[in-house]
Amino acid sequence: MRPMLAIGLLCCSMLAFTPLGCGGVDEYPHVPPRERGLSLPERTVARLQECADEYAPKLPSSSYKLSFDVAVDAHGQVLEVATDSMQPFNGDVATCMTLALRAMSVPASVLETRQAPLVSKSTQTPASRGLLGTVWILPAVVVAVGEIILVAAGVTFLVALTVRLVDEAAKDIEDVIDEDEEAKRECDRQYTECLETPLADEDGSVWDHTRCHMCRQFCTKNGGAWPSRVKLIKGYKSCQYWRGKKR
Repeated sequence: MRPMLAIGLLCCSMLAFTPLGCGGVDEYPHVPPRERGLSLPERTVARLQECADEYAPKLPSSSYKLSFDVAVDAHGQVLEVATDSMQPFNGDVATCMTLALRAMSVPASVLETRQAPLVSKSTQTPASRGLLGTVWILPAVVVAVGEIILVAAGVTFLVALTVRLVDEAAKDIEDVIDEDEEAKRECDRQYTECLETPLADEDGSVWDHTRCHMCRQFCTKNGGAWPSRVKLIKGYKSCQYWRGKKR
């Protein structure tokens, strides 16, 4: 009788210290995402929540603030996502949410009636230091800002978003600028090599300018392709500096 009573008391004491819930494991209540300002597509919100759900249990802090800058084209397609800031920083969370935003398509209603006027901007690149130029570019225009609050495993994520519209014409202009700079760098490289050969002692088309200088001018006009020869008053002359021995 006494052994049975002892076993009963032991079972009661174990039940008294067993946490309630499935398997005795504490569960956090589900908190739906909350949005302010810009309304994101449901699929994007779900992907952001998945990032929070995956990494929240592993994070040491109870709250995180993230700020993203999202560049889109006129069709709402995301071109680039930049993480402006994250406090405290966690690379896994930032990367996961960046990928979720890159897969997003911004609704056309957000982008309509937005225009970007041409502006003049002085630019100077390291390759053209000392040569100041004025380039016409199309700036990115802010079309929407917003915040989304995500909660997972007791961790709160405040995600701030800035959406900027980048006109395709601006991208085309920037691409042309990059191509011109690349062509100039290639011509300058070959010009430097040309100066180390006997071709540098040959006259060009202008007084006190070498053949190498003239060939570089033609190279720049030809999109970075160094000419094999150039036309002078007395006929065509070679630009093939590589045939001569370096000094």
